[in-house]
Amino acid sequence: MELKAYQEKVLQDIDQYLSAVDQTQSLSDGWNRYWEKQGITVGAGGMPTYQDALPSVPEVTVKVPTGGGKTFIACAALKTIFSHLPKEH
Repeated sequence: MELKAYQEKVLQDIDQYLSAVDQTQSLSDGWNRYWEKQGITVGAGGMPTYQDALPSVPEVTVKVPTGGGKTFIACAALKTIFSHLPKEH
């Protein structure tokens, strides 16, 4: 199965966010950098600040319409997510 264009975009967004986390070495700073690059303010009037519900575990939320392939996107995202894990583990 091939990914649809919007599904590819979701995977690119995940990669960009995790790249920002890699660069800043901080989940919240990576969050801020990712949204700044999207031209969206974080905080009052913009995107909510990063919520560290599980300390030191990046939170990735995928929002697509019903039938949009969330499970397929999640499976396809594993390669991207694992590529951003520290190499020593």
